[in-house]
Amino acid sequence: MHGCLHAQAPKEDELLRYALEGDSLSHLAEEHIVKCNSCRQLLESLMTINYSLLHKLYRYRCPESNILARYSAGLASLSEGLLVLYHLPTCPLCTQELEEMQKILEDDPLLIDI
Repeated sequence: MHGCLHAQAPKEDELLRYALEGDSLSHLAEEHIVKCNSCRQLLESLMTINYSLLHKLYRYRCPESNILARYSAGLASLSEGLLVLYHLPTCPLCTQELEEMQKILEDDPLLIDI
């Protein structure tokens, strides 16, 4: 427990969902956080921890970008293609990156279809 007993103070699980998942807080809770050092420090701490973990673990289990690029261009080996194919349903980050790569390939008139 972070110690704030004010009636408008958000619960720790609300702050955690806000920091980690971007869930919204009530207007009263947001106003309270602006005024309350304890709640604001807890929220900042949770967001810092989340950022640090994301930074360290980002794409930890994902195929490398060059494999995604080869896959998007149709140049991946069979094993690379299978790796990407099985990974995509579980990873919105790689799915988004692959979509962006494919859009670049489609929109660039200098790239030749292979």
